[in-house]
Amino acid sequence: MSAGCLPQYAGEQPHSFQPFKTERTDGSFPPDFSLMAVRVGHDEPGFYDMMTDLINWAEGDGVKVTVVDYEEGEHAFDVFMETPRTREIIGQVLAFLQEQLKVKQ
Repeated sequence: MSAGCLPQYAGEQPHSFQPFKTERTDGSFPPDFSLMAVRVGHDEPGFYDMMTDLINWAEGDGVKVTVVDYEEGEHAFDVFMETPRTREIIGQVLAFLQEQLKVKQ
C-alpha cells in the first residue's frame, strides 16, 4: 500500500471511490449544502483526477463547490509544507468551515 492511501480503499481504481453517499431517498443534497475541495499538483497518481470527478459529480447534483488548487502542493501539505500559500489555504478552509457552521435560520 502506498503512503497516504486509505487502507479500506487500497487497490481500488481511483474512479471507483465514492466518498459521499447521500441519505436522502431522492439522491440529492440539502439545498444549502456546500463542499470545499483543495487539489494539489503533486499528489498520488490519479488522486487529482478523482478530486475533479468528485467536484463535477457534486456540482452536477447542485452542490456549491469551492475549489482551491495548489499546483506546488503535495498530499498533506498542511502538515509538511510550511509556506505562505499553505497558510493562505488553511485560512480559506477555516473561513469556509466557520461559514458552514453558522446557525442558519
